[in-house]
Amino acid sequence: MTVHGRTGHQVRFDGVELIGRKPSAVDADISRCIRDRDLNLRGGGDFDSGPGESEVWVRVERAGDASVSAASFCVEGSECRG
Repeated sequence: MTVHGRTGHQVRFDGVELIGRKPSAVDADISRCIRDRDLNLRGGGDFDSGPGESEVWVRVERAGDASVSAASFCVEGSECRG
C-alpha cells in the first residue's frame, strides 16, 4: 500500500509524520528515531529508505516544482516497489 504525498492521509511511524513533508525533514526525523531506538537504516531503489526490520519505506514524490514525502507499506518478506 502506498500513501501519496500530495493526496494521502497522514501516517506516523513512531511519532514521525511521514506524508506530505519536506523529504529532508522526514529523513532527519527518521534518522533520529533509528538512532534513538538502535535500529538499522536500509535503503532501496529510487532513494527510498526505511527503518530497521520494518516494512515501511519513505519515498519522495514530485509536487509541481517541489518534492514531498510519501510512504509505502509492504507485506513482510515481499519485494516492495513504490
